[in-house]
Amino acid sequence: MTMLQEQARDAAARSPGRDGAQGRRREITPVDDFARLVADARLLLDHAVESGIAGADGRSVDPALILAVAEAERQLAAFGADPDAVLDPRARAAFEAAYRDLAAWSAPVTAATLRATSRAFGRRSALAFGGVLSQGQEWSRALMLWTLFFMAVVVVSEAAVRVGSAPGTFGAALSDMLRLLEPFAYGGLGACTFLLKSAHGFIRQRSFDPLRKPEYHSRILLGVIGGGTITLFAAKGIAEGDVTLSAAALGFIAGYNTDFLFSAMERLAAAVLPKVGIETMRQHAPMPLPAISGINVQEILTRLAAVTDEGERRALVGLLERLGQKL
Repeated sequence: MTMLQEQARDAAARSPGRDGAQGRRREITPVDDFARLVADARLLLDHAVESGIAGADGRSVDPALILAVAEAERQLAAFGADPDAVLDPRARAAFEAAYRDLAAWSAPVTAATLRATSRAFGRRSALAFGGVLSQGQEWSRALMLWTLFFMAVVVVSEAAVRVGSAPGTFGAALSDMLRLLEPFAYGGLGACTFLLKSAHGFIRQRSFDPLRKPEYHSRILLGVIGGGTITLFAAKGIAEGDVTLSAAALGFIAGYNTDFLFSAMERLAAAVLPKVGIETMRQHAPMPLPAISGINVQEILTRLAAVTDEGERRALVGLLERLGQKL
């Protein structure tokens, strides 16, 4: 077992859990929390040393940070050897300041992302046929399965359309249903393609964050919705110069780049829908109609609304027309 795995095991042993002898839940202590932070800092330092990476400013890790982590480990070792030992508050404060600088230097790589992309902290998974996978590798293989699923829907849909069935049969109904689902499948396929490419980059850079998995799931769903929605605007595709995009290609692009699709929809909604605000909702009192040469237009309109004789109605309409010409 490597030093890295031993530290992770020790940190996990200090975390809240069941006491093996008493069967009671053990409360977390300040020492447990401090040990977890030290293990995280050591994980970041080992990664920096092994990979030879540099921070965003191009500099390697500051030796002062290494010394601060080593001093914190010495404090923990002394505490473990002597149960009456007390952690020095000044040493802990110095370590936490060093750990803050170390986390800022290594961003976006964190202790959590290192654990999520290392098989040393992985688990057995059915996606590896019982083998051990890191969280990032497990998510990548799950994305592969989703990609294959959407590909299967597309292939079956295309095959059903090409083969065809007699009208009114179950095969014809199934073919119609698959044809309706095809744009949504292309959108999901585009979203999975984008996420699969991004996931491999995150795993390679050791920056895959499991906390963002709900965001990735939402991206797949939005890709499916976007692929079906784009056909409302271009059911037969579009042509731009020498390039012609079918509805299926638009669905794939909409799923691949959902941000662009929904930003375009927001611009379209802003251009088409009226902008209604508080000022436009206020009811203003109608301006009184003028009186011309002693004739009150309002009285004529009131009389016109109440008249029942067709001849009198035509006369009033003609009078209003002549008055309108004089305005």
